[in-house]
Amino acid sequence: MNFTGSPEYDINTTEGDIGVTKSTTHLLATAQKHLDNNELKQFQICIEPFQELPQLVDTKLQDFVTQLAENYTEPNPDIARALYTLVTVRGGKIIARLMPNHVSRLIPIMNLITQQKVSWEEEFIVLLWLSTVSRAPFPLHTISQTLPQDLYDLAWRSLNTAGKSRDAAARLLGVLLTRDDMAKYLTRFYLESCMCFSEGDQQFLQLGILQTLPHLIKFKTAGELKWYALDHQKLLYIVEEWANNSSTVDANTHRLLVKNISRLAQLQMSLATTEVPIEVEQSVGFFLSQLSHPNTLVRYTTSKAIARICQKLPEDLVAEVTDAVFAEIEEENISTADADKWHGVLLTLAEVIRRNLLPNNVISRLYAILEISIPFEQRHLTYSVGSHVRDASCYVCWSLFRTVRGLTKDVQPVISLLVKVACFDRQINNRRAASAAVQEFVGRQGPVIMETARGIDLLTKLDYFRLGSRENSYLAVSHDMQELGFSDLSDHLVGHCVTSWDPDIRRLGAESLGVLNQDHGSKNHVISLLNQLDISETDVRHGVMLALTELRIVTPQALELSQRLLAYVQHSHLKVGQETFTAQAFVVLLGALWADSEDSSVWDNVEKLTLCMEMNESNLVPAVSTCVSHLKLDSYSDIFSVWSQRLYETGYSSFAAALGSMPSSGGVRECLSYVIRASSPPHLADCATKAACIEAISRSGEFDTTLVGSCLDNYTVDNLRGDVGKWVRQASLQTIKKYSSLDWSQHVNQIVRISVETLDDLRKLAFDVLVELKIISGPRQNGSRYFSHMLSLWDSFPESRAALVAGLTSLAGAERANTSLLGHSFDAIAAFLVGSETRTSEFVTMVLGNVDKQHVKQSLAGLRLLYKLFDLGIITANTIATPDTGRPLLREIFVKTYNMHINTASHDRLQCCIRVFGSVAVFSDSELRTQVIERLIVLLGHPSSGARIVAAEVLSEVFSAIGLEGSPVDDLVLDTPWRDVDKVVLKAKMHEVKTMLK
Repeated sequence: MNFTGSPEYDINTTEGDIGVTKSTTHLLATAQKHLDNNELKQFQICIEPFQELPQLVDTKLQDFVTQLAENYTEPNPDIARALYTLVTVRGGKIIARLMPNHVSRLIPIMNLITQQKVSWEEEFIVLLWLSTVSRAPFPLHTISQTLPQDLYDLAWRSLNTAGKSRDAAARLLGVLLTRDDMAKYLTRFYLESCMCFSEGDQQFLQLGILQTLPHLIKFKTAGELKWYALDHQKLLYIVEEWANNSSTVDANTHRLLVKNISRLAQLQMSLATTEVPIEVEQSVGFFLSQLSHPNTLVRYTTSKAIARICQKLPEDLVAEVTDAVFAEIEEENISTADADKWHGVLLTLAEVIRRNLLPNNVISRLYAILEISIPFEQRHLTYSVGSHVRDASCYVCWSLFRTVRGLTKDVQPVISLLVKVACFDRQINNRRAASAAVQEFVGRQGPVIMETARGIDLLTKLDYFRLGSRENSYLAVSHDMQELGFSDLSDHLVGHCVTSWDPDIRRLGAESLGVLNQDHGSKNHVISLLNQLDISETDVRHGVMLALTELRIVTPQALELSQRLLAYVQHSHLKVGQETFTAQAFVVLLGALWADSEDSSVWDNVEKLTLCMEMNESNLVPAVSTCVSHLKLDSYSDIFSVWSQRLYETGYSSFAAALGSMPSSGGVRECLSYVIRASSPPHLADCATKAACIEAISRSGEFDTTLVGSCLDNYTVDNLRGDVGKWVRQASLQTIKKYSSLDWSQHVNQIVRISVETLDDLRKLAFDVLVELKIISGPRQNGSRYFSHMLSLWDSFPESRAALVAGLTSLAGAERANTSLLGHSFDAIAAFLVGSETRTSEFVTMVLGNVDKQHVKQSLAGLRLLYKLFDLGIITANTIATPDTGRPLLREIFVKTYNMHINTASHDRLQCCIRVFGSVAVFSDSELRTQVIERLIVLLGHPSSGARIVAAEVLSEVFSAIGLEGSPVDDLVLDTPWRDVDKVVLKAKMHEVKTMLK
């Protein structure tokens, strides 16, 4: 959020509520200032930061609203937008209450939207304002005979809109229809509403009616509204029947229906004298049927409706309702249970418990349900269902621990399950919800059930922010929980995480098992659990293999299970494109087996490893490298011959990684070096393969530095993948950094060039390499200071000047790059060159040396950079001649640009050249200027309309610079439609321009 004024009030630089509080005075003063100047859009920007703590604006809110409303005498979208912003910050109820409410304003306010078409913000604000003004304590018809009819028609019409205006219209109708002098309109409203649901299909109007109904009950007292209760109930019956018979009813309609039935039931309860009305019983039955609705919002509204009715019921009837809620799920088979119904029931129980209405004799039943619902998960093919059930279970626990006193140690299993959810749930909101429930338990129930010291540790380690990272929850928080005595975490990991449908969860579950089980006894227990799993399922097999790898194969049971898994994986499982997870886990497990024990079936597993490498999956490459590094053989010749041949035939990076992990030999180095040098066939020339070979050859520490250094010049571009040469350059830089003690002096210039180029990761890596080579001293700076730091090499390391110019030109003159990066690089160049003619001449000469038709991209970057330097006044008419040609610098620029612009149809190339021509013409002598202007006139006749337009613009700028602004020739150039002009006319115009210049 950008704030106006001093940065010391920037909320983003402070912490939490304190920052907002400190900002209050300044922001409100700024908003007041902008309001006085009618800069209402800026006012919105100032007021929106108070969304988090809207009560901070209350002291100034009355003045704001009054000033805005006083100026709102005619349609004004800016004022309406500002008022709407206040509504979004503080709420419609508060803002409506603060708006001027004198009855004399009623008709003028209404006329703001009835006499002309206005924006939706204006319609919303006017309707909201009318809901306040129309509360006049005398009959509305005394103001105007038609006023009641006009107000009703306006509100009814606005109900049938798709935007926020419908909300304000519903509120206005609620105010109007509960007035004593509007009784006939209330009857009319019920009749028209019944017709709307019985006959029509007006979705927005139907929603508006349902939004209005709660306002009728809310604004009328029970005694006043009892005469209309039958009409109200009749309408809701019609709506319910319509909703049941229609297939197009949306979730919001169902939610509003539930809300209205709930409000009516509460009204009927308040009207009842002794027995509970039958209508209330029917309402509860309807609510129970809605607990399994597919939409979460409907289920949540239903749960609150049941809880609110229970608040008005005697204890024995509350027990009956609660029993009916329990009965919805108690006898269900968990594997086939309706997850949405469980969610609805749990939300209802949470709302009932939160209101302290749960009978004490059902606590044990609640525990039994929670022990099922807290770890609730239904596995499908590629996903699982139950996250919302676990979340609702945490809500139930939070409500239980907050309201119910005197819980016993029977709650311990529930706490244990909550800890598991907090550590291992896939969803961050569930982990934090479980943590909140546990902390509520420790704070309110803990001293009775749990030791104080343990409870404090539990509060500290189940921290909200620690649980924000899934990896941290699995690997760090779970370890802390085990140390606090929660000893069955590994069982949960095996049953829910190692077998999960999500490969990331399987990986984290396996890593967590390794963290939690360090001794042989616990490992044997976990391995016995893993032995019971069905390894015929791909996901399970993947998880078990990863778990065994993390547990380390040091026990007989682990070795036996590992060999059984490896033997189970058949060649048919490892076909290309099939069971990638199995292949990855197979390679990882095989590497662990070769590292920690003797494998009795080496050659059979090597064949399977080769099949895994044939998949050439990117995530397999590091695993293959690690696996092969643990292989112990007397002779590697047979394996080398197979893998090297496959590398030559396929170019797969997995084979390169495997060869690089074998013991260093001349054959391996020669094979990898050959691939690095190869320019054909295409699979060997692929940059991914070359990068893998560089990484592989660097593992041995024995390689040709010239070969690795030459890869820094790889700028291969792929039409689909872009700059794929960056993989090769990156691998080379990483190798140079790793072996910085070797002689890399021949390649320093290449590294310097990369250190000032566009790609962030390579630029940073190249800088680190230069630091390792002691070419430049760190640390790395940010922004333009970084490039200024690099330009210090101009004097300290003169050999790098050409490389610096080449790299900086490609960045500062790039057509498309990060805007701040372009600015920082050019600012550094400008600051470096300004005030030094000699340095500017040498720099520009080097830029021109890279301008040729063979390297168009670099050349265009150079031309753009030259144009910027001209524009900044760094290149001037006094710039000294270039030492290599003896020609003035401006003429050399003209010649290079001239050569670049001929015989091309590229618009970008032409545009760059034309703009450089214009700059040369402005700063050159009369002879050269004449030549440049003649060239620009020729370009006025170019076949490309885009080139003609740019040439005309630049020519006009030249005329302005040389004193011909407003002259007939300047007017001719400006007034001619160069985009659409006939060839004959075009030639005539060009001739006329030439003639006028003579």
